[in-house]
Amino acid sequence: MARLPTVGGDGGAWGTVLNEYLSVSHDADGLNLFPATVKTVSATTYTLLTTDTGLVLEFTNASGCTVTLPNNFSIGFNCAIAQCAAGQVTLSAASGATLRQADSYTKTAKQWAEITLRVRTNSGGTSAEYVASGYMGA
Repeated sequence: MARLPTVGGDGGAWGTVLNEYLSVSHDADGLNLFPATVKTVSATTYTLLTTDTGLVLEFTNASGCTVTLPNNFSIGFNCAIAQCAAGQVTLSAASGATLRQADSYTKTAKQWAEITLRVRTNSGGTSAEYVASGYMGA
């Protein structure tokens, strides 16, 4: 099993040990071997699922989509949201949840805009605080 080198150990073979460790998740060119999984959403409304963590959600409805952010997601939930059609994706925090964004925007800016979304805290398990960043607009 691949491991990190041992400080002061590995008999001068630390470079080999490190390369073996890195090869588990990177190819010879240094590219990540764990590519993003894409989920296509064509609806006009969508509520995030816990199984969406780590996914790229591609929204394809020309009329747009309102995405509800549940209040009960755990710290560390994260996903990417891509607006792949003319309709903007609007983020809407459920009761008890909060959406934070540097400019207080709640929508993707335009077609091909991508944003990231993560839960940074959830006091009591029913007040998830989401942070959104990326190409957002009014």
